[in-house]
Amino acid sequence: MSHMPPEIGRTAARLLVGLALLSGCTGGKGGSGPDTGPILVTGTFGQQFGAELRYPVRIAAAQDGTIYVSDVESDSVLGYKDGRRVFELNGMERPLAVAVRGSRLYVGSQGRGSVEIYDIPGKSFQGVLGSGQGVFAMPNDIALAADGTVYVADSRRDVVEVFGPDGARTATISGRDDGEGRLRFPAAVAVDDENLFVADQGHHRIQVFDRSNRWVRDIGGPIPAQASNVVDFAGRFTRIQGIAIHGKRLYVLDSYHAHVQVLDRNGQGLGFVGRRGDCADCLSLGTGLVLGMNGKLLVTDPEHHRWITLDPDKEDTP
Repeated sequence: MSHMPPEIGRTAARLLVGLALLSGCTGGKGGSGPDTGPILVTGTFGQQFGAELRYPVRIAAAQDGTIYVSDVESDSVLGYKDGRRVFELNGMERPLAVAVRGSRLYVGSQGRGSVEIYDIPGKSFQGVLGSGQGVFAMPNDIALAADGTVYVADSRRDVVEVFGPDGARTATISGRDDGEGRLRFPAAVAVDDENLFVADQGHHRIQVFDRSNRWVRDIGGPIPAQASNVVDFAGRFTRIQGIAIHGKRLYVLDSYHAHVQVLDRNGQGLGFVGRRGDCADCLSLGTGLVLGMNGKLLVTDPEHHRWITLDPDKEDTP
């Protein structure tokens, strides 16, 4: 196994969100990876919204422009709009996944083993997906389809659970193995009208399924051990932590290299954006990814207590 940079080693001890220590993945080149494009910073380094964000791990964007962030250290989900906090939900017991659709907020609570649904205006509990608490071991990411289907990546159980609009489970995708359509520590999910994309972190790949949950193809694979330039990294991954879809583009957050790869839907590399470092325009790790309403990418940066905004149209092209 490649040695992790010190900053990732420190984080892995604090955050159970899909690092190699949990997934058992091997291979890949350490360090910051290839030179990457510019980052647009949200807030001031080290002072994003004061001390409110202690360890933000996942992020969701509502149509009205509100950004919701799960904070695993404060056991809360916070909402921000136009630089101001407009929402706060406490007592969540290690909240990980967060997703929003209309007035509904979905939160994956690792401490309670549940995905809980809240009404945003009233901050009122509306119910859970499935049969109650203890259904999930690690609800790490949630994807909401336009038809009301909900996909939950349960990383520690190596499955993606599928729920209908009524909250009842309709299917389970995969289980731990190494073949086609089999998952090892699925860390993120994204869905559109055609396909479900699953970050199969333990296999260093993205698995693509159709909307009937049938396996279609793989994207990616491990980065060669001797990778040294941008071509070696393109379309390959070490530790996938987030996925976003926009038209013909697929955006993949690799937390090990602290960058987002820009791919076409077939997995061909188009460029990179993001870089590692302890500075105002750097990522320390990157644990959550969502496409904002303005077409920009929002990435949680937990070691710097903030999220940052990346411009996907300014990436370097291999």
